[in-house]
Amino acid sequence: MIQDIGEIEDLSERLTQDSSGEFKRDYLDGLSSMKAQIQGAVNRGVSPEEFTGANEVIKAFEQAQKVIESFWLMHHPS
Repeated sequence: MIQDIGEIEDLSERLTQDSSGEFKRDYLDGLSSMKAQIQGAVNRGVSPEEFTGANEVIKAFEQAQKVIESFWLMHHPS
């Protein structure tokens, strides 16, 4: 996903120009997929330390999804 500030600027630009919402949907789908992979590992069983870390990463993905959705809505109000 995002590696540096240039990629954040690119993401911002793409979301701003994404009037159809297609890019946003694809990006959110990617985040959901990564979150599901981590949740799957947790469901299969992890150590207590891994459980704590995995849950923090899952929360981060959820927050990222909210930020992407909010940013897109700010630029494309209904």
